[in-house]
Parts: sequence; C-alpha cells; structure tokens
Amino acid sequence: MPDLDVLLGLVLRIGTVACGGIVVLGVFGLIFALNRGKSFFRALQFGVAVVMLSLLLPAAMGVGAYVAYNATSTFMANAQETTGEVVRLVEEPTQEGGFAYSTVVKFTPLNSESSIEFDDPGAICNPPCHEVGQAVTVLYDPANPTTATIKNIVTNWIWVGVFGLLALVFLVLALVYIRDSYRKDRYWRVLVGLADAATG
Repeated sequence: MPDLDVLLGLVLRIGTVACGGIVVLGVFGLIFALNRGKSFFRALQFGVAVVMLSLLLPAAMGVGAYVAYNATSTFMANAQETTGEVVRLVEEPTQEGGFAYSTVVKFTPLNSESSIEFDDPGAICNPPCHEVGQAVTVLYDPANPTTATIKNIVTNWIWVGVFGLLALVFLVLALVYIRDSYRKDRYWRVLVGLADAATG
C-alpha cells in the first residue's frame, strides 16, 4: 500500500478540492437565498452557517472513502497472489472485556526461498476466523512482501465501505438539515440565540 507521505499528500489534495467544492456550494446557497427574497445578511448566514458547515462532515468522510479506495485499489493492482498457512492464533482483549483472535499467516513469496509471517489485522474475530493449519490465499506487495493480507473481498475493502456509507448518511442528513433550515429560518434563530446569550 502507499506509504504515509503518499497518503498524506493524497489527503491534502483531495481535501483541498473538497473544501473548494464546499465554498462553491456555499456561494450557490447564498445566491439561491438572495433570489428567494432573503436579505443579504440572512442569505450570507444561510450559505456559510448552514450549507458550508453542514457539508464539512460528509466531505471529510468522502475524502476518507476516496483515499481508502485509492490505497486499496493500488495495492490490489500490484499485489501478487500465493498460498499461505495459518500458523497460530493470537488472543487479544476487546473493548467489551472479552477476547478475539487474530490470524498469523506464514507464506513464501514467489521467486523466494525465505518465508514470511504476518498478523492479518482484518482477520480478528471471535470465534476465530481461521484454524491453525488452514490454507489461505495471500495477497502481498512484491516490492515489500511484508505488506500482506489474506484475500477477502469484505475485509480488504472494509474501510472503503465504512467511509463511503458514512459519507452517504451524513450527506443525506446535511441535505435534510439545509432544506429544513431554509424553510424555517432555523439558522437565523440559532444565531440570534447565540448572540443574545453572549450579550446577556
């Protein structure tokens, strides 16, 4: 997978694009409110306090989904496939007070005589996801064979799904809030209440 510097650079680039998009949508929100008869001050509050702020969270989740997709797809495109063997299970405590088991796999990269062991972070479950001695399909980076994982479409793409689902949920909530705020001027009432609290 891409190293940390590459991922950080990607986050900054996509984050910059996302922030630019949010600003553009905020301006459109301001213009929309002006065209619907709102005063400039209220239209500005709607564009900034409602549209822009509401879209920050779904945009952040969207950036996470894109970065996770890019990292995973890059790894998958370059990864080589071979067969490994589960050599042991490691018991790990969970936040709920119980235990789960991670899977340690041993495999030999193609065109190599040295075997490698890795603990797959995606194969932690209770009861154990695998049994000792079980054969599994391993995907590994040929340039860095220690970067490896058990081939599993769910665990390999889990973060893309998590960030993508969160982005969708927060986007729907943001759109509902934007519509409701515009119809009922809730953004205006909230700001007036904050001003009164600050001066009182």
